[in-house]
Amino acid sequence: MKCLRRSTTSFASLAVLLMSSAGWAASPELASDLVTAAIVDAVQARLGEAAEVRVESLLLRVASAPTARVSARPDPAARLGRAMRFVLYEPSTGTARTRRSRIGYAEAVVRVSQEYVTVVRRVPGGTVLSEQDVIVLTGDVGDGRIERLSLLAEAIGARTRRALEPGTPIVARALAIPPLVTSGETVVTIARIGSIEARGRAIAAQRGQLDDVIRLTNPESRRRLHGRVVAKGQVEVIHAP
Repeated sequence: MKCLRRSTTSFASLAVLLMSSAGWAASPELASDLVTAAIVDAVQARLGEAAEVRVESLLLRVASAPTARVSARPDPAARLGRAMRFVLYEPSTGTARTRRSRIGYAEAVVRVSQEYVTVVRRVPGGTVLSEQDVIVLTGDVGDGRIERLSLLAEAIGARTRRALEPGTPIVARALAIPPLVTSGETVVTIARIGSIEARGRAIAAQRGQLDDVIRLTNPESRRRLHGRVVAKGQVEVIHAP
């Protein structure tokens, strides 16, 4: 089994490729770039597309050459700023249903910079956060796990599940966030067709947080709708059967 090493000043600073004895037609540089892109996609899927993801010290161990369809799944215990492992998958071929086959794994140090919410002073658990308790900063989010961070609109009015420290990004699971829409509530519906926007009323059949897709009922026609929660008491209609 042959090993290739390279150094680059792009996203990945080091790549080690373990290949089959038959070798590959693909270059180590291309394989590294494809896996780096898959890692960035995996991290942004959890933290949001606005997250600036840097992949460093990439170590790649695979049985076949990655393609543009390669995907990466981080280890559940992985932490930013430290070496973490990603399992690499490629879609299987020759099957009726699309499945994924593991082709190997990658190890890398991943750092993330983005806008995040933190408290201005230490806050004990059980505190309902006010506008004076929180601040929005931009920068490196530290060495936490790869998980969704709280939005400012979610943090204000939420109850802390544990003590929060200033400067540390607030993760969504650290807060008991009240729903923006509750079941049975009359909400404002927003329907957009091109440049035309129409507003109406509907009854929410489910509770929902920001960006959740919930069921609605038109109180006049009794037609069922689906919509995405966009603000407190507001839902954008995305499907009307």
